[in-house]
Amino acid sequence: MEIRDNRLYRSDYATFEEYCRERWGWNRAHAYRQIDAAKVARTLSPIGDIPKNEAQARELVDLTPEQQISVAEQVDFLTATAKEVREVAEQVKSGNFGVHAERSNWPPVGFQGGPGIHFSPPPA
Repeated sequence: MEIRDNRLYRSDYATFEEYCRERWGWNRAHAYRQIDAAKVARTLSPIGDIPKNEAQARELVDLTPEQQISVAEQVDFLTATAKEVREVAEQVKSGNFGVHAERSNWPPVGFQGGPGIHFSPPPA
């Protein structure tokens, strides 16, 4: 982020896209996905549970920081798949999971879960 935002690539490359391609072998879209993943990791690092890969982080990009934290509290990133993270993220975003869920809604209807999902009901 800092390299892009402060244009630190300018000493050796004309554009950020050229920098990403030449230095890292990434196209522009992949570079921006990595930046988005880093933003998610920055949000979650204080709670000590960050996605293990960009695919997991990608599922959290469109959530608010509070929603990202709610998902992280429900998911074990060491064992969850990106699909499982997406399922929890969709439930949190819809208000049916995590901090917004009611006990009567637990677990959310249609939620498949998996080995990386913690089924702990929200506080009463």
